[in-house]
Amino acid sequence: GRGLRHSVGTVRQLATATTMPQSWKRLTSPRFGLADRMSDAIAAVQWRDGQYLANLRDSRELIVACDFSGSHKAAGFEAFAFLVGAIGGSAPWMDARSRVREQFLSRSRRMAYKALNDKQKRKALLSFLCAADLFPGNLFVFVISKKLQTVFDDPGSQRLFPELVAAVRNWKSKSFYRLLLVATLGSVLVSGLSAPSQDLLWVIDQDEIAANPTKHDHAGHVIHHCISTYAPANTGQLTFLTTEADISNRMTEDVVAIADLAAGCMVDAFGIGDQKAPTGLWVRFAATMLLKGEVILDWLAQADVALHRVVIALDQNSKDPLGPGPF
Repeated sequence: GRGLRHSVGTVRQLATATTMPQSWKRLTSPRFGLADRMSDAIAAVQWRDGQYLANLRDSRELIVACDFSGSHKAAGFEAFAFLVGAIGGSAPWMDARSRVREQFLSRSRRMAYKALNDKQKRKALLSFLCAADLFPGNLFVFVISKKLQTVFDDPGSQRLFPELVAAVRNWKSKSFYRLLLVATLGSVLVSGLSAPSQDLLWVIDQDEIAANPTKHDHAGHVIHHCISTYAPANTGQLTFLTTEADISNRMTEDVVAIADLAAGCMVDAFGIGDQKAPTGLWVRFAATMLLKGEVILDWLAQADVALHRVVIALDQNSKDPLGPGPF
């Protein structure tokens, strides 16, 4: 399969590339700091590879399915994965993943990276990933070094969220910070991939971010605020759900599981040898990963499928303390 390559070149030259259809719209707002630089880094993928990113603007509704991994102390990185796809074109995936469920995942089994010690889930893994290839969209994984104390400025202050000052007091700081990361990263993706009138279905695991109705309500407000900040042109309806909502035979669980598998795999891949995030061509260490990680990493490197993949690493380096780099 095709390797994961680092983008090089001057991103600002993208402004002159007007002859090819652009799937990604840059923020072009330096006031957003790192978010603007990440938007430029993703635009570099489009500029380098032409149609590498899926164009989703013709769909009436987009789905944003996200999950994260690496919160355990032993991990040197956290990974935040987002599948942004066109719901209108997802019928082939729906049919394929239903067949996978019928064959392998009876008794309400749920795919998850941590749960792949289950024999039946291991049998289902490759078929589940092949079905995911049929989802028309883009899978982004942001791998963030824990050495970075903060990624985005001023999380949870009155300046950012005046309507949630009281609510934030009831959150653990790490949980609220992860919520802000999820909302900000996802909103940058919405800004780059969506059309102004598209409705958004945002789905997340029922974890620390939306563990109960109160937190679910708070998280919805934060996500709405971030979309309004980074994608103000998007006037469509936002629906925020957790995987607890059982739609179309566990569809929400299965689409979030794609993000879960990608995030868990990348945390393990970057954790081998405690390596730094790559700043050039990335070649994984010769050290052996667990088989589940090898399978998913090979799957992530595949091209010429409906679900496109982009991995962006954020780590400290001498030239740029927060250097985004798609590879």
